Amino acid sequence: MDKTKLSNAKMFDRDITLKQLSEQEVWDILVIGGGATGLGVALDAVSRGIKPY
Repeated sequence: MDKTKLSNAKMFDRDITLKQLSEQEVWDILVIGGGATGLGVALDAVSRGIKPY
């Protein structure tokens, strides 16, 4: 679903967000944060063959 088609009021609608998540591919791990620790976790995951998002 294209976010540009959604109004600002609907962009953070729970039902829409859950629908978007259910349509996505499966992730092995979710890394929150892009600092040194998050980068290290993502790099380690990739080196082990895990697909981070």
